[in-house]
Amino acid sequence: MDQAVKTYEKVVADNPAYAPAMHQLALLYGQLSTDSAKAYELVTKAHQAFPDDAVIAKTLGILTYRRAFYPQSLELLKEAAAKRKDDAEVLYYLGEVHRQLKQYPECKSELERALTLNLSPGLANDAKGAATCFCAYAYGCPKNSTHCYRRSGWIIQTRGFLKSPRLTES
Repeated sequence: MDQAVKTYEKVVADNPAYAPAMHQLALLYGQLSTDSAKAYELVTKAHQAFPDDAVIAKTLGILTYRRAFYPQSLELLKEAAAKRKDDAEVLYYLGEVHRQLKQYPECKSELERALTLNLSPGLANDAKGAATCFCAYAYGCPKNSTHCYRRSGWIIQTRGFLKSPRLTES
């Protein structure tokens, strides 16, 4: 895959207006989970060239989420989810964006939907923990409740206050 990325990067560098190469390179960047400024810029251009492409919208939505531009990410991921209703990864990131925007009922709903689909094991563990903890946080967590526990790096303290380390991709 690295060789393909290098080849497409060369083609795009030589001819930046060549949309098919830009499209393929954007998809490769999405598969590599890269978060460089270069990837973000290219995927943004690809989205402008292919505004109806749900995979490009998904890739840009995830990159935008990683850059902490949550309102923009929400719009892009909603766009992708409308066209890719059974994409577990889109639903996972949509749930995470809702979490960042403190829209807890939507967060829980999207994460639970993602869990019913073929979500990768790493994201599934994060989604299970977040859906459980945010449900308790959003709907009131009784003091010393047994359902408030540490899972997947998310912690709800006994007083109902949420502490969460920033989600990092490994």
